[in-house]
Amino acid sequence: MSEFKKYLHVERLGSEECEGLLDNDTVYVTAKVDGSNGCVYWSEKAGGVMVGSRNFELSDAEDNAYFYAWMESGADEAKLLCAYCAAHPTRIV
Repeated sequence: MSEFKKYLHVERLGSEECEGLLDNDTVYVTAKVDGSNGCVYWSEKAGGVMVGSRNFELSDAEDNAYFYAWMESGADEAKLLCAYCAAHPTRIV
């Protein structure tokens, strides 16, 4: 878990803290789904895809709203996320 990066705090677009954010050349804005934070990323050290929450790496013992279980379920969408992360190892989804 040494390479897990805590998800950054996100401010509501339009707040004072976000002033000027959209003045950049490239901005990625995504919706927060179901009130839970989850991320998927490639770990060269682990040799595979890792699953995390906002604050920690997820596992069988420490799941977040069953996100880890879903990623391990073999669902088509989970497989697509794994393939994307493997193809783009510097990105966190």
